[in-house]
Amino acid sequence: MTNVDLLGPANASGAVTVRPGDTRTFGIVDTWFKDCSDPVTDDGTAYEAAFFNALLANVRSIVRGNGQTAGAVDVVTQDNGADDLIWQACQHLYQRAQPAWAVDSSVTANQVIIALTPAAAELKAGMRVRVKIANSNTGATTMTVNALNAPCKTVAGQDLQKGMLAAGQIAAFVFDGTNWQLTSVWSEKVVFTPIATISGNAIGSLANSVWGTHTISLGSSANMTPVLGGSSFQLPDGKYSFVVGSQGVTHNNVVNATQIAQGLRLTKNGASVQSDIENTYLLAGQNATTFPQFSCVASVVASDVLSIQSYAAVTSPGDFNGASSTGATLTVVRVGN
Repeated sequence: MTNVDLLGPANASGAVTVRPGDTRTFGIVDTWFKDCSDPVTDDGTAYEAAFFNALLANVRSIVRGNGQTAGAVDVVTQDNGADDLIWQACQHLYQRAQPAWAVDSSVTANQVIIALTPAAAELKAGMRVRVKIANSNTGATTMTVNALNAPCKTVAGQDLQKGMLAAGQIAAFVFDGTNWQLTSVWSEKVVFTPIATISGNAIGSLANSVWGTHTISLGSSANMTPVLGGSSFQLPDGKYSFVVGSQGVTHNNVVNATQIAQGLRLTKNGASVQSDIENTYLLAGQNATTFPQFSCVASVVASDVLSIQSYAAVTSPGDFNGASSTGATLTVVRVGN
């Protein structure tokens, strides 16, 4: 800290630069000051330098408690002419959130170890911490705060899934009285591309709403590893944003110009979550010029079976001997726990 005689007696007569010892004796009952009973009776409480020195030391501790910036500048300027030094110190302490910030020192996955300053006396419901995570988790995780242990859970009370904590991530937790709830939104992007071609009349018919299902292949993934099952996939528990787009439909063996409907949808456990249908006018062998696309947000549990389906069907007179979908793209981003 900058060397400043902060709020001291300064050049007053009798001022010293070394704090004198404290000879007061403290008991177990709070004591208080009292005035003299009258102007001539000396029966009031005596003021001692030790009392003022204790107050002064505490004020200095508050003002200087924020320390210095990375550039070695005092966070709170030690200005003896300012009357709001304690208020400034409190504001900066709240703004910088240092008592609730820690860096994970663990070297083991699924264990978060932090030391708060000052050390936590207990884990209290409503207590908040932000942690820079050291290791990506692979499953259920616990956190140790100043030797106090508690499990980490999602806001739904479930164990953390693989990858919900990533090395280097700043994770926010709130203690609910039993568990540390992970309250920060964990985001992970997975791209499925391409989704393989499906062909022929099995793509579907508008009349009977038959949908053909795409075979899924994985384009990219990080910690959020989906479970692939040919024409379906599964994801860890969470809330996801799905962005789906068709790469086009070719209308096969068309003799006469025909208007067709192209459909694309996301299903969960066999039920449609979101869909888009586009009408386009095609000549023989012509590729579609309007492609279905949509985005949606849906909550998923690990047991849900998801799929992407499409169809092409005639919506006006013409020859329709089948159609080929040239594929679709699917991007999944986790947006919540």
